Amino acid sequence: YAGTTTIGNTLINGYHQIDMAFSATSHVIVGNLFVQNSTALNRAIAGGTLASTSIINNTFVCVNGGSNSYTLTNIGATPTIKNNIVQGWASTAFPSGEAYDDFYGNTSTPSPGTGSILTNPLFVGGGDYHLQGSSPCLGTGTTPGVTVKTPDGTIKTAPYNMGCY
Repeated sequence: YAGTTTIGNTLINGYHQIDMAFSATSHVIVGNLFVQNSTALNRAIAGGTLASTSIINNTFVCVNGGSNSYTLTNIGATPTIKNNIVQGWASTAFPSGEAYDDFYGNTSTPSPGTGSILTNPLFVGGGDYHLQGSSPCLGTGTTPGVTVKTPDGTIKTAPYNMGCY
């Protein structure tokens, strides 16, 4: 994709989930559930320069792990990244400046930014990535700055959670 692009409230499942030709215009990736089940070379989001890009309230889950799974690759500029959950990936190449994200069970984890945690998000389980009532990600996000609609179609309101639900 190039130009102003919004990808939201979607289940994105499979290999090379979003390959984007990022440019200096605005891109918003918000409220998506990325589920990777393959042990092949996997990328959730791959692109060039992530200038003026927001990656907000997404859940990235790599079920099979594997040494070739990457959440973000080929990052140029520093995008706005907040309120995401990232679990089970080999490489979590989130740039500095990310905030209010949960990184859990990844082979490589960045130094957490402001408000970020390294804790089990406590998904419901069995392929259901909603959060349990005792999840540390409930109410611990920050104001997203954009309208966030979950993959279920619900518009999120304060207090904001980490992840897509």
